[in-house]
Amino acid sequence: MIYEAIDKRMDEKRKERREMRFKEEVEKFRQERPKIQQQFSDLKVSYFNDHSEQITHEGMLYRWITHS
Repeated sequence: MIYEAIDKRMDEKRKERREMRFKEEVEKFRQERPKIQQQFSDLKVSYFNDHSEQITHEGMLYRWITHS
């Protein structure tokens, strides 16, 4: 009975360490290899800022044509 409790607790600790190690590896991987979306997010923002009037106008024109 005592040995079972000790084994159970040790299994829980191993599982916690395994999960922590996995999370650290995932974070490290994501830092070394960011998603393409993250790599180009600043370009998307600057493009939208530069072309926001044109995008808005084209969106309004599209809605007007499709809903007429």
